Amino acid sequence: MDPQPEETPVDARRRGRRLLLTSVVAGVAAIALAVSLQVMRDGRARVVPYVGGPHAALPPPATEIWPEAIHQLPWLLPNGKRYHPILFLDQDRMLIKTQSKADAADLLASYDLRDGDVKDLVRLAVPLELAATDFAIGSGTMVWRTRHHGPGNYSTDIWTAPVAGGAATLRASLPLDVISTDALHASSSAFYPGSEFSGLSVSGENIYWTTPGTGLWRLPLTGGAPAAQVPGTAGYTLFSYPWVGLPSEQGRSQTGFRDLRNMETGETRTAVIPADKRSWTCSLTRCLGQMSSSYKVDDAAGQARNGSAYRLLPSMEGEGIAQDRFTVLTVYRPQHHAVAVSLVDLKTGAAGLVGRLGVDDGLAHQRIFHDTELYHYKQDGKMIIIDLRAIR
Repeated sequence: MDPQPEETPVDARRRGRRLLLTSVVAGVAAIALAVSLQVMRDGRARVVPYVGGPHAALPPPATEIWPEAIHQLPWLLPNGKRYHPILFLDQDRMLIKTQSKADAADLLASYDLRDGDVKDLVRLAVPLELAATDFAIGSGTMVWRTRHHGPGNYSTDIWTAPVAGGAATLRASLPLDVISTDALHASSSAFYPGSEFSGLSVSGENIYWTTPGTGLWRLPLTGGAPAAQVPGTAGYTLFSYPWVGLPSEQGRSQTGFRDLRNMETGETRTAVIPADKRSWTCSLTRCLGQMSSSYKVDDAAGQARNGSAYRLLPSMEGEGIAQDRFTVLTVYRPQHHAVAVSLVDLKTGAAGLVGRLGVDDGLAHQRIFHDTELYHYKQDGKMIIIDLRAIR
């Protein structure tokens, strides 16, 4: 989706309390799993899973675990409109979509985290069925796409606008016939609006994306030429340019981005994945996978691409890996009853609560992607922004 940074530098800056995840004993995947807290010698808490018990002692709120990365904002803008955080424009300003109706984004704006100043950037004069998604930034330009579908009329449209604000410009309109229909029929997932398009990246003077079967496409950032397929990329899915991967993230027994290829340097990376029958997904240096085939509490594991640093995680609901280190863990009671959502740092094991059933807006949470820079959720009537870039 939006931003594309990979594995940010990590130097200790500000140490809050850290909730450390330890390894889970193999073989508890089919048993109801709860979590308890145990205090270590240095005073920090760690999550220690235990077998049995109807309730889970939840990790502390993310606001306590990563105070250096937290921004607590009003839930509504000064004009009373709802808004949706997207990505960071720079160190202190956030790109947001404002909404005049429940799901109708009407404006792109910047939100200054220092003083709350909101500046209108781009007017989205589009019908409700066109959803602005997959934002990316590069070369002083914002890029996004909208999807339009109706009887006999379906397309993905790619737009640009200056980061500083201005008019939106339609750069390409991609009809359904640019997609390999054979690839769609062979896909393990049913076709749905938007499934024809994967990723959106800006690099240099070009915009990149992939479609099933046909591979990587390139479009000049300022227009002047039609979109063109990049030779030798058939079957690849865009991770974040210049990285493309095989196979796609679809399918329960596949590994998303197991094999990566750098389109600029020719470097390749292949992940060493345990022989199980569940889905795994990888980032540039880490992988994450589900370990249980039963529809109960699914244990998951994280590891380095080379198979080292293997760590079992409890109650994981197959999310992606952001910033090459963060994922989302769902805490369950027995019978697969979700009670909470935690943001987990796969590098340090730290975990912080970002949603709880029956509290405020409950378990609502955004999906996490490899290019996610921020995570947002509602708590105590406020919009909580976690700046993943600020976590050291």
